[in-house]
Amino acid sequence: MKTLLYISTLLLLLSCGQKTNNSTAELKTIENDSIVTTSNMTENKIEFKKYVAEGMFLKGKIRLFDNDLKIVGKLEIDKITLAKILEKSTKMYNVEGQTDNCEKAYFLKVKYLDNDYLLFGQDIYEINNSQKISTQNENKEKLTLFPITNFKMGASDEEGLTTCDDYSLLVLHNEKKKQYSLMKYPNNEDIHGESANKYASLFHDDGSEEKIYKLTLKQDTLVIGIKATYQEGGSVFNLKVKLSGELPETRISDRIRFETDEELKKMDEIK
Repeated sequence: MKTLLYISTLLLLLSCGQKTNNSTAELKTIENDSIVTTSNMTENKIEFKKYVAEGMFLKGKIRLFDNDLKIVGKLEIDKITLAKILEKSTKMYNVEGQTDNCEKAYFLKVKYLDNDYLLFGQDIYEINNSQKISTQNENKEKLTLFPITNFKMGASDEEGLTTCDDYSLLVLHNEKKKQYSLMKYPNNEDIHGESANKYASLFHDDGSEEKIYKLTLKQDTLVIGIKATYQEGGSVFNLKVKLSGELPETRISDRIRFETDEELKKMDEIK
């Protein structure tokens, strides 16, 4: 009898221990699943910080994204137009299967026609107000020139040089006509090459830094004065714009070269 009672008690204890172990294993599995799910959600969620600036869309299709980096639609832009940038992501991303570091960009929250959108930084540009410069034509029409830059990976990041292209497009604004236009890349470009870009640009990569220093108008030709510094030396030149057609043609002229950094000091004398 005592032996039978002992065996029964032992079996009962073993059964309870197994249930406890099963319950503990089940609890650990639920907790682990929860941790994985939370981790995935955190990785996919884009973090933003306030970044208020004047933005600009070029003509074309603008991709719209959600917080999971998925395209949820597109905006059809039929002409160059303004938008308001509100926030910028805290880090850069690749989208649509891209892995190239130079294809990374920030995400932006943007207000356009009273609607808020989440956009990829390749598709929207920021206006550089500090380099705006204006002149007038014979009809007293004010023409304003300024660079715009998108939010792609530039020539450098927190780790150093990236070897990525880095430039700003040049935009011309006719105030009377309320019209914005790009200009054609100069066909005689001799520093960056003929096919570096489709549109007239200012380069600010690891090899050069270009800035506008004057703007004049001679009949139907806009003359943009540009100063450039290179890894050694620099140059001053004019970008002449023939103001006709939807995409005005441009040509580089009157280049003065400074071969050394010592010679480059003379650049300040040119106004």
